[in-house]
Formats: sequence, C-alpha cells, structure tokens
Amino acid sequence: MYGYSTMSPSVTSNGVVCLGSCSSAYTNGNLPNGQFGGPTAFGFWDDLMIYASTSQSVYYGTTGTAPNRNLVFEFYESHFGQPTQYYHFQIVFYENLPGVVDFLYFQASDGGVSATIGVQSSGSGSSITYAANQANAVPVGTSSTNSPTLILSFNTNAGTMTQTSG
Repeated sequence: MYGYSTMSPSVTSNGVVCLGSCSSAYTNGNLPNGQFGGPTAFGFWDDLMIYASTSQSVYYGTTGTAPNRNLVFEFYESHFGQPTQYYHFQIVFYENLPGVVDFLYFQASDGGVSATIGVQSSGSGSSITYAANQANAVPVGTSSTNSPTLILSFNTNAGTMTQTSG
C-alpha cells in the first residue's frame, strides 16, 4: 500500500490493519489520522470487540501460490457494549497487485453509522475515505450472508476507489 510493504503488519480488534506505526484507538475520526503513523487500512474503524467464549476473532491467512498470493485478514466481531451487533468483513492484500487493497463486507449490524472506512499513507499524508460516521455506508447483511454485500477496492497507486455491490 502506498509503495510500502512489511513482513509484520499489525492488526487491531477495531477493524484496522497497519503496515507501519499502529494505534489501538477505538474512537474513530477523519482520515488522514495522526494516531496511525504509516500506511493503514481502515476496514471498519470503530469500537469493536472480541467477546470471550465465542468464535469471534481476527483470522488471517494466505491463499493462492506465488506470485499470485493474497493475504486475507478476516474480522468476526461485535460492537463494544453491544454483543448482539455483529461485524464480518475482510481486508485483502494482493501480491500481484501492489498498491491495491480490497475490503469485502458480509455483515455490519449498524451499517457504519459510527465507523471510518478508508486508507491512508501516513498520519498526515495521502488518504482515500469511503465513509466516516455515515449511516448505511455498508449493507447490514446477516450471519448467513456468504457472499460480500459490498466490495471496496482502493488503488493507492492511482489514488482511486471503486465499489461493487454484491
């Protein structure tokens, strides 16, 4: 992303993947945001939580074979203080498409009303914002939604974003 790569990204339970300096901030804001120092993917930056004794977690893994591998971070979480508000989304990085990151949404109980969604190069650099505290930014979906209801593709090389409805 933004010409930066790392062998050790950081992931927060608040819907964020950082390639550089990261923050555990749960109160979202506009992009670029100085709490995050390097290239950051804000899949659904909000006060999300992984509740104990559930299957909730942030999973990750690679698919495909070189040079066409994908690194996928999959979030299964709830909102803080709202254990029945569910969120399921993925952040995907592509080995053969440097600079492109996709966000795939399956379920977002509140539709994004208190979330920031986008990417930034640094805390004061280039950024692309899809939504910040925007009601109905993401389709709600359900726990049985197997295909993405929304796909956002950020091309940090060109500074563009495209969206595809599921």
